[in-house]
Amino acid sequence: MPKLVFFLASNSTSVDARTNSLSIFEVIEELQTPGFPTMLRRADFVSLWQRQSGDENQEYEQRLRIVAPDRQEVASLVTRFKMAGRRHRMIGRFLEVPLPMAGTYQAELCLRIFGTEDWGIPVRMYSMPVRLSQGPPG
Repeated sequence: MPKLVFFLASNSTSVDARTNSLSIFEVIEELQTPGFPTMLRRADFVSLWQRQSGDENQEYEQRLRIVAPDRQEVASLVTRFKMAGRRHRMIGRFLEVPLPMAGTYQAELCLRIFGTEDWGIPVRMYSMPVRLSQGPPG
């Protein structure tokens, strides 16, 4: 199975058409909102996988789930890819994700061989605390 090199969330990403270089903008460490329920307008989740012995031309599925503090799934994305090169980059873009309550949301990243049933244990979890914003100092 490929080895995860990194996994993170940001407000925006860009891939240079000429060099294929990735730029990541505004990494999401925590979110603040004036009230609930609210919406995460956009989030790009970037994962980079490194091929291991036996991964050549193997087809995989990556699942990315965003789970609310009450463990309810609020968004999910499954993407299929083939480990053709030494590394493989995935960018999962979410738009308009509902955030019904304050607390820590988890982005769960899972990987499986395409055609198998079990997702197993998440490869990585990414925590995103969401809290009420403080008003301007009085």
